[in-house]
Amino acid sequence: MKPLQPYHTLAQSAGISIKSPHLYTKSFPLLQYFPIYWTKNVLDKFWYLLLALSAVWMLTSVNLIPPTNDSLSEYLSIILLFLVWVGGIMVISLALIAIITWITSTKFAPAELAISSIVLRPSDTFEIHYQQQVKHQTTLNSLSFALILRESITEGSGRSMKTINHDTVIEEEKMPNVTFSPDQPINYSHTYTIPPDATHSYETDSNKLLWLLQVKMDVPNFPDYQREYKLQVISEVNNEI
Repeated sequence: MKPLQPYHTLAQSAGISIKSPHLYTKSFPLLQYFPIYWTKNVLDKFWYLLLALSAVWMLTSVNLIPPTNDSLSEYLSIILLFLVWVGGIMVISLALIAIITWITSTKFAPAELAISSIVLRPSDTFEIHYQQQVKHQTTLNSLSFALILRESITEGSGRSMKTINHDTVIEEEKMPNVTFSPDQPINYSHTYTIPPDATHSYETDSNKLLWLLQVKMDVPNFPDYQREYKLQVISEVNNEI
């Protein structure tokens, strides 16, 4: 088996995108700029909706401003009230999202993944080592590591476009009620095997078959953490086995 190397280094060499579609989607909405339907977190949905309503109100409420033949003082007072109303909602929304972001970031440092290979063939075995520093003692409801095959289908066009994902879990280890501290950070090593009848990776605009390493943390009273690392499975059979 090949020696472990940083995931980002191997991904860059193989030309694989390292962007995780779920990196802190429930914790860092401002950094992700994701649409409202891309997150399951209720707080994120609420504040995205609030921002959207504020934008709509900003456009439609112009019609409520009195005509210019009214007194200048009344005209200016309504404009000021409008700016305070809209500006206040936006400031409060951004502040609350920033607070959620900051609180979550105080628990975990950026993750580090080392992997033996990310370009794989059916029946290939590869090793991973996942490490993440914990800034304060934290007990997770659950921590899971999984090798999954995701079938992604995009249908429709324009506003009616939707993407349907179906995940097949090849192997998963789920650890309930685990506690970590700065002296004992998250350290996880495991060896996975691509099934001998594995379907190769495939990506088009409307259909995708993705092999992913998925890390999920159920954090009590905090936005949950989920990170996915893309693998590339090719159709060539490993004849060395």
